[in-house]
Order: sequence, then structure tokens, then C-alpha cells
Amino acid sequence: MFHEKLKEIRMKSGKTQKELAEYLSISPQSVSKWEKGEALPSMEYLPKIAKFLGCTPNAFFGITTDCTPKDELIAKLKEVQDQIHCVNEKIFSCEKEFQKEHILAEHLGGVREEWKTRRKEVEKELLALTEEREKLVKDFREIEMEIARVGRK
Repeated sequence: MFHEKLKEIRMKSGKTQKELAEYLSISPQSVSKWEKGEALPSMEYLPKIAKFLGCTPNAFFGITTDCTPKDELIAKLKEVQDQIHCVNEKIFSCEKEFQKEHILAEHLGGVREEWKTRRKEVEKELLALTEEREKLVKDFREIEMEIARVGRK
């Protein structure tokens, strides 16, 4: 039952096994085993999984609560906010690595070919992360507007 609900909720949320695994800092194979019923996550993961998928831990066991649409939207807003924070941390890490590599290259007497290649990789990663952040910010604003609409009803 748990494995079926987990897969159902994950798919409804539009998340992949890989995204969930990355969020939890575990292997995608672990998530796959959970969804096949071959293993169960440790209890410490349940709240994290629920948060990532925008539900409560009870949802994995078929227990529903009477949440208002506004409550659900607020939970989704919090989830997107957490995702934005995570992307911002990744961007900061990339920028820090880029600066470190640049300083090292200058110290070693000029920009070397390896550094140029790595710089292009980091720039590409930064671009992808920036685009992801822009999409999340757009989602965040849309959810805020939906909360306002629901609140007026």
C-alpha cells in the first residue's frame, strides 16, 4: 500500500524518482525499491518526502485530512520556496567554485586549457540553474495569485 501511494503521489506532483532522490541525498535506486515495495524508507524520510511532494505523511497510508484549497496552496508555496532556496545554494556553490578556479589559474601563471573547459561547464550549469530559479519564481508568483483568488471567495 505505501509503495503504491508513494508512486501515485510522486507522479501526480510531476516529480521524478531522480528528483526525489536528489532532494533526499540518496540513490534513485532506493526510491525505485520503495515504489516497487521491495524496501521501505526509514521513518526520518517520511516528513521530507511528504514536504517535497506537497502532501502530509498520512497521505502515503491513505489517510486524508480535510484541507482547504488555500491550505494546499500554502503548502505548495512553501515547497516552491524551499526549492528556490535549494537552487540559490547551488548557484552560490557554482559561483564560489568558479572564483576559486579562476584564482588558481591566475596563480599558476595564466589561464590553462583545463580551466577554460571547466569554466564553460560551470557557466552552463549556472545558466541552467538560473533558468530553473526563474521558473520556480514564476511558479511561486502564480501560486501567490491563486492563494489571493481563493482567499477572495
